[in-house]
Amino acid sequence: MMKTALYLLSLAIACLSARNAPDRLLKEAKVSLPEAVEKALPEIKDGSPVSARLREEKSRIVYVVNVARGESGVRMSIDAKTKEIVAQAPLKKNYATLLGASKISMAKAVELATVKVAGKATRVEFELKKGKPVVEVMVVLDGKLFEVKLDAVSGSVLKVEQEDDDDDDGDDDGDEDDDD
Repeated sequence: MMKTALYLLSLAIACLSARNAPDRLLKEAKVSLPEAVEKALPEIKDGSPVSARLREEKSRIVYVVNVARGESGVRMSIDAKTKEIVAQAPLKKNYATLLGASKISMAKAVELATVKVAGKATRVEFELKKGKPVVEVMVVLDGKLFEVKLDAVSGSVLKVEQEDDDDDDGDDDGDEDDDD
């Protein structure tokens, strides 16, 4: 009985992690990450994107795009099939330091990462690591997930790593803390 329970639990965990597998989500998405960001920006006057991620929410595949504006920000969910904005919510985090330190755009970061790993971007996130601005871009190539880390000032590639296939760590607000 205990073996059966453990087997069922491991099966359930495997199914949940496959649910947000970037390769599967990309196959179902009709809109690219850069197109989703382009859709979000006109909605937030004078905003700058700080993160974007492809994920599944409430049985819908969406790009969650966080856009900073002044000392606050806005989180937008954009349907990855129709390009429709399906949700919008304010963010309390102040991104001023990050934006002031970063010199390359999100579009440029995606371009540089996909030159290094010739796949499709599923996540982009600007962040400060030890006080230095970096951009992490997750790229899917041939069913494999790669993290391309860039210097957010020069655009130079700092590191490329192959990752596991689950790009959903539950943290999508552009900070280093897990969302609750």
